Amino acid sequence: MKPVLYRAAWLSIAFLGTGWGLTEAQGYRLRLDSRAQRVSYRGMVVDSIPVGEVVTGPTGGPRTPDNFAVRCPPGGSHCFYFRAGPERTGGPMVTTADLTLWGLGVSGLSVRVNGRLGLDLDGDETWPGTQPTAQLIEAYAEYAHRRFTVRGGRQLLVHRLGTTGFDGGRGIVRLGSTGVEIDGYVGLGLARATALPPTSPVLDPLNEFQPQSRQILAGAALGYRGRLWDARLDYQREVDRDSRNFVSERAALSLGFRPTPHWSLAAGVDYDLANTWVGNADAVLRYTAPWITVTGGLRQYRPHFDLWTLWGAFSPVPYHAADAAVFVRPTRSLELRARGERYAFSDTEL
Repeated sequence: MKPVLYRAAWLSIAFLGTGWGLTEAQGYRLRLDSRAQRVSYRGMVVDSIPVGEVVTGPTGGPRTPDNFAVRCPPGGSHCFYFRAGPERTGGPMVTTADLTLWGLGVSGLSVRVNGRLGLDLDGDETWPGTQPTAQLIEAYAEYAHRRFTVRGGRQLLVHRLGTTGFDGGRGIVRLGSTGVEIDGYVGLGLARATALPPTSPVLDPLNEFQPQSRQILAGAALGYRGRLWDARLDYQREVDRDSRNFVSERAALSLGFRPTPHWSLAAGVDYDLANTWVGNADAVLRYTAPWITVTGGLRQYRPHFDLWTLWGAFSPVPYHAADAAVFVRPTRSLELRARGERYAFSDTEL
């Protein structure tokens, strides 16, 4: 089969600025990043050819006269094959802006805004990710104190359960010098892995099965960070505002242990309470010295789907893997790396 044509050229411009406001205590940090591409590609389309025009290829299989492999149904009058479709072009351009303001008259108060602008310069809207044109990724005000931190607005959380976006409030309390931290948040959730609500027309592959209202997202965490070890327990649930049914409910535990400067162990597991099964789990043992680093790990991966989606009706099969890596540094300017992994999927449930 002939390859699909794909050509691309890109240009990237970045700007980072910092400055002070009207008084010395006021300041800002602004980062602008703009990237543009010119892309040309061909998709695949199904075509057919009469059985009488099929020829035998060099390996003995049926082919078209111009050397496309074909599939001929028994007793049929035509054979079918895939060929390159019409050439399509795209000119995606994405600009991101990240702005942080501080010194707003209240000690510890700051504001952060992060947004994205995507355009297809060809105007054909053939390139994914250019709709909607403008996306607000983060926009929140934060008040930070030695004992606690509070935030309000659009936020992104990155933890053991993945990246979670929501519009709402979050509070973090630190219990003095004990190393204990309590985290809690609540708001209206965004769609998984996007900065868009699940009701957005862009995320509408299921038509009438798409949620009509944004889900209520709530979560809490208890963490400890010490000199030799740290731990964090997370809990998160999403509830449909119309039916009051659970969209997801999960918990996760993360552990880290550093008995010596050279040895460390990191492990974690998450549990899907809605589906009553273990999701992702992993453990990594690391030895680090000036001239060598060695790691070995075990992990299980199982994809997570919200219950409102069509995928919630399926039972995803996890895979299990073991991996190891060695990094050798014979000199300051030279590093040799070797890495290997072996994995296997669990049996499917028919």
